[in-house]
Amino acid sequence: SVTGIELSIPVRYDALSVDLGYNTFSVDLTEKTTAASGLYKFGVSDTTLDMYSIEAGYMVVPEKFEIALALSSMDADGYATSWDRKQIGFSYFVKKHDVKFQLVHRLNEGYKGKSGSAGDRDETSLTAQYVF
Repeated sequence: SVTGIELSIPVRYDALSVDLGYNTFSVDLTEKTTAASGLYKFGVSDTTLDMYSIEAGYMVVPEKFEIALALSSMDADGYATSWDRKQIGFSYFVKKHDVKFQLVHRLNEGYKGKSGSAGDRDETSLTAQYVF
């Protein structure tokens, strides 16, 4: 069973957007885990997952080009450390959200709850979207 609470606060003003978010989940399994990895600790049947995020975007060129920054963190009982992420992104809107390109770079610390250098991971992605 899963019980969760979410709090989401969006703020929009002119070309600026800010989104604040918080989630917490309590999860109970029907049996105890048999591995010590992921969200659960070895030998337990429950875990708690907490997440928060703040995202801000600014339309540099109205309806065409946006820059966005985000910070987020996720922590679970089974994690050695929290999974923290910083990211910067750029969106180019060719035809609103129907045709757009996005470039995002993420800096992960504690990736999937791993501590030390095993949890440090950088990611860059480029996506193209076409809605038909």
